[in-house]
Amino acid sequence: MWKLYLRLYLLLFGGLLGALLLLNAAIVHIALPESDAHTRQLVRGQLYHLVQDLSTYPPAARATRLAQLQPHYGLQLKLSGWQALRLSPAERIRLERGDYVARDDNAVFLVALDRQSLLQVALPQEPDIVGIYVMTGNLLLALSFAAIVWWWVRRHWRDLQRLAAAAERIGNGELHTRAEVSRFSDIRALVGNFNAMAARLELLVSQQRGLINGVAHELRTPIARLGFELDLLQSAGDDTSRRQRCDEMRDELTELDALITEMLSYARLQQAGAALVQDTVSGRDWVASVLGAVALEARMKGIALVEPPSCPPELQMEPRLLARAALNLLRNAIRHANGQVALSMVIPDGMQQLIVDDDGPGIAAADRERVFEPFARLDDSRTRDTGGVGLGLAIVRQVALAHGGSARVETSPLGGARFVLEWPCTGKRPA
Repeated sequence: MWKLYLRLYLLLFGGLLGALLLLNAAIVHIALPESDAHTRQLVRGQLYHLVQDLSTYPPAARATRLAQLQPHYGLQLKLSGWQALRLSPAERIRLERGDYVARDDNAVFLVALDRQSLLQVALPQEPDIVGIYVMTGNLLLALSFAAIVWWWVRRHWRDLQRLAAAAERIGNGELHTRAEVSRFSDIRALVGNFNAMAARLELLVSQQRGLINGVAHELRTPIARLGFELDLLQSAGDDTSRRQRCDEMRDELTELDALITEMLSYARLQQAGAALVQDTVSGRDWVASVLGAVALEARMKGIALVEPPSCPPELQMEPRLLARAALNLLRNAIRHANGQVALSMVIPDGMQQLIVDDDGPGIAAADRERVFEPFARLDDSRTRDTGGVGLGLAIVRQVALAHGGSARVETSPLGGARFVLEWPCTGKRPA
């Protein structure tokens, strides 16, 4: 801190001192002619009366007369010869003309009494106490400035130390750590951004840990089934049994491939938000393509797909990602619906909303956040044939976040679950 303090103090005080010196020089340069003229006017009358008085005395008596006058003047009076003062040609001309000459920045004035003697009048010198006062004042100014700079540096150094300590703790794995400073701190905005970054980092690490744990759990079952199928394949006694075991193993490999594909998609979406580019698409065409992609699946399960009665003419989105999210929502609804699934698109209050309703059993209020977590299943007894790989709704939320929006679950007017995915119309993230 001392290094920062000294640097800042020297920089600021040096700048202030330099500015004062430049300002003083400028004022002196501008005001010097007027100041000189003012001083000349002040002493002109006194010089005139002294010359008039001394001129009435012979040269030998002038010193005595000057000693008599000295107590009555605040000026220092002295007689000198022309040769003793080493006059310049210009000064001689002025004195011979009867004018007076100013020397030493208007501190000393010369006027001729005759061709041999001059009267030297000097302004009184400033008392030594003035210099002491000036030095004391300058010292107090420097100390006051040093105290102010010390107070400022200490405040900021203390907050920076807190920020550095929080960063070190986060680097050591304490991701819940947040920096705290006074609400009057000048770096409060920086600390706020740091804490937001720390919260985002904590969330990402938590999601990654959850994903890794979930992946380990989800991979265990198909790998165990593959090992079991291999054992059965070795003990199979005929070609038909071997083909059946091989088909079952291919199914397991297909499931593994789907799981890995979903995991990669989820991981990419966690990093895609900042670089996401949105386009303007036809609302009706996009909805038709999404419904067409799941129409066969719905018919095979006896589920009626209800198209929206109206659709916005234009939508702003990344079409591929939003289509992926919409298909995940529709397939989830088809999987749990009793007979009807409805899709609608609306734009209330500047927010685009993709809404999927079903008439299934619905989702309890306590579980409506958990369904968006990776590998979350509300019914642990369900198999993957009914529950999927567990990343569909997690991908939906990541698509919403990538668009600067959100995803939530509500109660559907059809009696089941309503999934709402919304994002801003402008294509910009809300502040």
